[in-house]
Amino acid sequence: MIEELVSVFHASVEGLRAASDFTSANLLRSGIRKDYFERVRYAEDLLLDFCRRDVRPEALTAALVGAYGPALGADTGLCLLVDLVRCYGGLSHPTTFNTPEGVALMMFMGEVLQVGQVRHFAQLERVGSVTLSLVDLVPTVEAISLEVGEPRQLLLSRALVSVSKYKDIAYRRLIYRLCKAIAEVDGVLSVLEREWLDEVARLDDDDPRNDIDVSDIR
Repeated sequence: MIEELVSVFHASVEGLRAASDFTSANLLRSGIRKDYFERVRYAEDLLLDFCRRDVRPEALTAALVGAYGPALGADTGLCLLVDLVRCYGGLSHPTTFNTPEGVALMMFMGEVLQVGQVRHFAQLERVGSVTLSLVDLVPTVEAISLEVGEPRQLLLSRALVSVSKYKDIAYRRLIYRLCKAIAEVDGVLSVLEREWLDEVARLDDDDPRNDIDVSDIR
């Protein structure tokens, strides 16, 4: 099942890369603010830079394959998307692209997949059809998520622990930063949002030894 879903996902991505693009929507009407966009963009860039530069690809791939098998484990980007979609579930946020939170997901997907990227706030006024079609991949990512591990477990975190506990800590801090940036779109954190952030930082259990210091993350 997981092999079929991963194949469907990659075929859909290739279809988007081959598709004709045309201006389709003004996502500034979603209510997104420039300061929110920039904060999310910065958090996403930090996370992606870490995954691309600070972890040896062969070590991470080996850990992912060992944890989840070759179909999913050989694709760090897809594992990242599963993690973020799980974060959206934990935060209880919509994944549709017509909200500020959804725009943040759209931006992340474009960067991970290198298709339909939105790098600048002004681009949201004229978003192309290929970028908007990234939302069609979300149900497949969600289906893959249901097939792998615990639903509230971060895939890359579990794999990184076997590489280095310090890499796992760094990853969780970066995921925490991004989730916090997305969650604070309205300036406050709900109970559900706080609970998920605590879960990411492992502040929700009775073992202080596994807590991750997030006091400096704003």
